[in-house]
Amino acid sequence: MDGHFRLDPAANDLLAVAAMLGRPAAVAAVATVVGHNYVVQSPAGWAAMNAVCRQGFLSGVVTAEEVGAVVHVLYRAGVNPLRYDDQGMSPFLYSCGHGLAEVVGMFLQHSGDPLRHADSRTSMTGFSLAVLYEHTEVVRVLIRKDVALSIARVRRDAVRHAAVNIGDFQGRTPLHHAATLNAIDCVQALLQHRYISVLLVDHRGRTALHDACANAHCAVALAIVRSIAESPRAGSLHALLSSQDKHAFTPRQLLPTDDPAREAECMQLLCDIARLEAAVSTSGSRPGSSEEVSPEAMGLSPA
Repeated sequence: MDGHFRLDPAANDLLAVAAMLGRPAAVAAVATVVGHNYVVQSPAGWAAMNAVCRQGFLSGVVTAEEVGAVVHVLYRAGVNPLRYDDQGMSPFLYSCGHGLAEVVGMFLQHSGDPLRHADSRTSMTGFSLAVLYEHTEVVRVLIRKDVALSIARVRRDAVRHAAVNIGDFQGRTPLHHAATLNAIDCVQALLQHRYISVLLVDHRGRTALHDACANAHCAVALAIVRSIAESPRAGSLHALLSSQDKHAFTPRQLLPTDDPAREAECMQLLCDIARLEAAVSTSGSRPGSSEEVSPEAMGLSPA
């Protein structure tokens, strides 16, 4: 398609400069002069959108609101926010990683299924990038869209296809990243997703609970356990706590209880988990009676 257009360096530069300076009126004016077809079908419009999402906000020259205004002009003109650059990223992914919640919300209207769109090098989705940089508001925006898209599906299919459960090239889901980073706000937001699975394992055979325990992130670990124990999925608690990684360690076995600096916190976590186990046992829940879908049933276990 690009071959049908004679690229105009001056127009390209004007679009890029206007975008980077956060001037939506100037972007619209340039688009009018060169023609919307040129902006959309040549690399010019996408390059301007990518530049402002990738660098504009970080430069400190423009605000998040100004970035959003520029992106709005380009997006309404028809520029594709899911097109990759030479870094394997796209305007949508940069927006997730930079915490541009309003821009992300705009891009989620795109028909190309942005939630499943991932970094072409690491397979990280917008969910994972938002978690990696602890942009909780973006995580919430993505969750609302993901649930809305999944709500009409049969539950088992909804869990299987929910973007929140997509792993990266190491099989690590957004919850794995949040647990490793001790990003408690992101963890709590993710656990509110009705179709999240806490049983998914990465290529090491570890759940997010394994990662939380291995790093002594006790508040995160307790939040994950409670999300199962105090829900209709309580029957999955045994499967979660007894899950073994590729070295045959369960989450609790990875707690650094021999570290004097962490011993008290780790022992308290073990007591809290034991109380939750006892409460689940008393309530009559049994493994296999929950709504939680196993990784095997979802076809998401690592090879």
